[in-house]
Amino acid sequence: MFLAVPALVLGALAGRIFGGRVRNLATVRLHAVPLLIAGAVAQALGQAILNNYLLVLTSFVLMLAFTLANARTVGFAIAALGVACNLVVVSVNDGMPVRRSTMHYLGVTDKQIDNYNFAAKRHIERPDDHVTFLGDVIAVPRVGGAVSVGDTLLVLGVSVAIAELMRKKTAARSGHYRWSRQN
Repeated sequence: MFLAVPALVLGALAGRIFGGRVRNLATVRLHAVPLLIAGAVAQALGQAILNNYLLVLTSFVLMLAFTLANARTVGFAIAALGVACNLVVVSVNDGMPVRRSTMHYLGVTDKQIDNYNFAAKRHIERPDDHVTFLGDVIAVPRVGGAVSVGDTLLVLGVSVAIAELMRKKTAARSGHYRWSRQN
């Protein structure tokens, strides 16, 4: 969930660079917003509060449904691909594998790794894990954490969507977006 901040900031910056305005976001009508809210709550509860793997898995399913419901808006298909990557790797491995070498790159020792509480969502990569290239294999030193390919795609997709939605658009009655003839 800490990835929401960079996605929002990057999207807003790109939106401004390409002539968009933050106030245009006020007219945006997204589909299935309750799925996004439920997904965020499920992830927060599953990861931070209840330490429940099934809630974390459910959060990915809900967020995937939200992104797919909005896939006609530029960026959401990329975000959906990111969520799908995370859903696959988490579901086949009973959690997100975190590569030990990634943790070492972040300055974490083996002793610290062995005593680290990854909670319900993550675990150190095991020999029997599958599709580990989709796990948390990208070190983010300034944050002191690791992200996955799916996380990267999700940030990119949300950033593109925000930038696109900030551009001058008018929501059609169907909830889909079209260019405004007023420039």
